[in-house]
Amino acid sequence: MEAKFRGHRPYKSSEVELLLCTWPVVQETCVIAGGDFYRGDTVKALLVMRNSA
Repeated sequence: MEAKFRGHRPYKSSEVELLLCTWPVVQETCVIAGGDFYRGDTVKALLVMRNSA
């Protein structure tokens, strides 16, 4: 699914997920794209952070 954010190019949810996974503190991600009545398209990301112990 693609989401376009306020005049920017359309992003696939898989692109956002891959970008978030590059952070060393992120273990796992789940990105959900959907519609928003006021803003148009929007994205939500669920993150599982790595245990720093």
